[in-house]
Amino acid sequence: MLGFTQPTWVLGSKRKLPPLILLILIFWENLVTICSNSQGMEFEWDETKRLTNLRKHGINFIDVPLVFDGDIVTFEDDRFNYGEQRFVTLGLLQGRVVAIVHTEQEKCIRIISARKATKYEQQIYFEQLSN
Repeated sequence: MLGFTQPTWVLGSKRKLPPLILLILIFWENLVTICSNSQGMEFEWDETKRLTNLRKHGINFIDVPLVFDGDIVTFEDDRFNYGEQRFVTLGLLQGRVVAIVHTEQEKCIRIISARKATKYEQQIYFEQLSN
């Protein structure tokens, strides 16, 4: 058996792991995560993108399904040709309006990004809810 040394970020030690386990642990960060159900919908995302988004915007994709449980306003993002149909959903997360960029396939929402909504987006959200 080959003796691979695990990275220090795995369990914090230099113990040897079997090659298959080591490969699974190394690639784990790049796997697409499928999680929470919200009214029958599944949510998925790229784990590396989740960590980047968390660092950049302070919003964890893990919390995004909570937005879809509340009052939301969704519109198509057709500013660019993304090669796929994208949507922006505005909703509340922890008391603030957030903008979730995502795609939809049947019963699955793939999260692309999540950030605090701009003032204009907040205005749209509250105006649409009052109608």
